[in-house]
Amino acid sequence: MNILIYILKRLRIIFKSLGKNEHKINNFIKFLFWKKRNDIDKLNYNDEINNQPLDIDKVKKMLPKKLAICVTFFYNEKKISILKNTCSEFNNLAQEVDVTIITNESSDEKLANLKSSLEDVLNFFSIHVAKDLQHPKFLPWSHLVVMRSKISDNSFTHFMYLEDDIKVSPKNIIYWINARNALKTFNLIPSFVRTEINFIDNETYVVDSTKKNNFKKTPRVYSLKNNMAFVNLLFPHQPLYFFDKELMNEYFNGPPSDPDFAIPAAKDHYQGIVERLDLMLTYHNVPKGFFHRAVVPVDIRKRAIKNYCLVEHLSNKYTNQDSNFGVIKVKDLFF
Repeated sequence: MNILIYILKRLRIIFKSLGKNEHKINNFIKFLFWKKRNDIDKLNYNDEINNQPLDIDKVKKMLPKKLAICVTFFYNEKKISILKNTCSEFNNLAQEVDVTIITNESSDEKLANLKSSLEDVLNFFSIHVAKDLQHPKFLPWSHLVVMRSKISDNSFTHFMYLEDDIKVSPKNIIYWINARNALKTFNLIPSFVRTEINFIDNETYVVDSTKKNNFKKTPRVYSLKNNMAFVNLLFPHQPLYFFDKELMNEYFNGPPSDPDFAIPAAKDHYQGIVERLDLMLTYHNVPKGFFHRAVVPVDIRKRAIKNYCLVEHLSNKYTNQDSNFGVIKVKDLFF
C-alpha cells in the first residue's frame, strides 16, 4: 500500500499541473491512509437515546446548561416571518439561552419592528448592529465580535451560530452532545445536514451535497455491533455550527477565525467569504486518513443517514427551483 500511495502522490502532482482531477487523487490517498488506521472500528456510541421518546424532564437534563446563539439577519421585512420561525425553537435548546440577532439595519423604526416581532417567540434576546460593513457578505463574520464576549463568560457551556432560515430542534442538540463524547477521541466533530422539502413530490432533499456518496469509499469510524458509523461527506458545507467551549476556543485561537484565511485542504471547494466562515474547523487539524473533521451518523446496513442530524432550511429555495443544490433525496445520499 505504501508504494501505491507514493505512486498516487506523484500522479497528484501530474494532475495538478494539468488541472484535472487532483481532488479525486487527493481523496483516494487520504482514503488509503484511513484504511491503515487500526482504530476505525472502535466507535463507542449509544444510538438508543436518540431513538427513544423522551419526557420533558429527561430532555432538560441532557440539554446544555447555557447556550449562546447568534443569528445573522440581513434586514428584509418580508423575511422576518422566517426568522421568527427559526427563533421559535431557541428556548427549547438549552436550560438557559442567550440570543443575539446580528443585523445590518440601523434604523430605529426597523429595529423596533424587528424587536416587537421576535418578542412573541423569545424570552430574552438582544440585537447587535454590525457597523462599517465593507460588503454585505461580511455580515456573518460580525457575529464573532459577540461570540468572543460570550466565550469569556464562564457561565456559557455551548455556542451556536446559524443563518436566519435554519431551524434546529432539541433532538439535534441531544444528538450532537451524545456524539461529541464518542467522537472526541478521533478528533472528529459531529455535523448537521441541511434539508429542504420539495413541493412537487413532498420528499426531503439534501441541500449541500451535489453528488451521492459511496459509503464503502468514504472515511468513517464505526461499530458493527451497534450498526452505526460516522461518515465524512464529500461536501461538508453547513451554514451553522454548534460548539462546546473547547471547540470554540480552538476556533478562536486558530487561523480559520481570520476571514482572509483560505483553507488549503478545502481548495477543491468554492471559498467565498461566507463559505470560509461556514467551514469553521472542518478542515483544521484533520485526523490522518479523513477528508475533514465533520462527520454524520449513518445506519450501516441501510446506508441511511440518521434523521436526528437533519436541520430544516425553511426557505426551501434550492430544491424547488432549477439549481445544482437540493437535487439528492436524503434517503439516496449514500449508495
